Amino acid sequence: MGREQRPLRTLAIYVDEGDDIDHLRAAFDLGADAVFFDLEDHVPRHKVANARVNIRKILDERGSEKTIFVRVNRMGAPELLDDLDAMVCPELYAVALPKIEKVEEVLILDRLLTLFERKKGMEEGSVKILPLLETAHSLRSAYDVALASPRIVHMGACVNQHGDPVRSIGYQWTRDMEESLYIRQKVLIDARAAGVRYPMSGLWNPTNDDEGLENFAVKTRNIGYYGMMVMPLPGHIEIVNRVFTPAQEEINYWAEIARIMDEANPDVAPDLVVGGQVVPANRRSWADIRLALGAAYGVVPSADRPVLVADHIGKASENFRKAAERA
Repeated sequence: MGREQRPLRTLAIYVDEGDDIDHLRAAFDLGADAVFFDLEDHVPRHKVANARVNIRKILDERGSEKTIFVRVNRMGAPELLDDLDAMVCPELYAVALPKIEKVEEVLILDRLLTLFERKKGMEEGSVKILPLLETAHSLRSAYDVALASPRIVHMGACVNQHGDPVRSIGYQWTRDMEESLYIRQKVLIDARAAGVRYPMSGLWNPTNDDEGLENFAVKTRNIGYYGMMVMPLPGHIEIVNRVFTPAQEEINYWAEIARIMDEANPDVAPDLVVGGQVVPANRRSWADIRLALGAAYGVVPSADRPVLVADHIGKASENFRKAAERA
């Protein structure tokens, strides 16, 4: 339905008052996969109308260059309908809905987007929804929120050092962010169970601790997220893009695993032992996932990649025993 769903490594949170259009244009020089403009918390109420005009100009001018999210005002706010009327256009990728408390808010937004898409002559379902889970209640309801609309493709837990989740839950931020690990895992499982294709997490606030950011990004990737919301800092974006981009060596490896399994005798389940490591047949689908992700970021199997040779093919239990004997 609607526009192509795509993995995103970095969504740069460009919170700005919106009154300087050249400052907004600078967001496109950051190197992030996507940018996030704001009409809510960081825009003084008397500047919202001007911010709408400027962000819409950016969408019209440069929306085809980069994936653009816009955070509108919360459900029930008097500004919301004007936000949607101004922002919904073919160049808008997603609306970020803040401070969700009830699943019904997502349902209402979905219907409103449909009406505005019809008004603008757009395909229904074109504009995606990023639900911002900023309270204990919304985090607890993450699965139901994710199920509420097929427009949701990037939901995840966005925890941070100072924001709304801290106030609502009361956790004490630490550098390793272990205090928010359960929150991030819980929302990830809810999102994946509901069919969210590309979950995103975040957010690392310190601006002077690149090592801490990289450690957090690696942990976030390793538990299953596809990307992160990030501060609008070129150094942060470079680190997170690198962490979430499959390495060339990994892509070469999975290309070889896929080749070996595809060339195996069809009468034998292609459970492998390669280089002393057991690779069950079900990893063939994982190979496709990683190869597709690499291709999305321009990382494809090398023509001159090392050729892998399977030590054993088939007879999984026997292969497991032989691999263990060699270990």
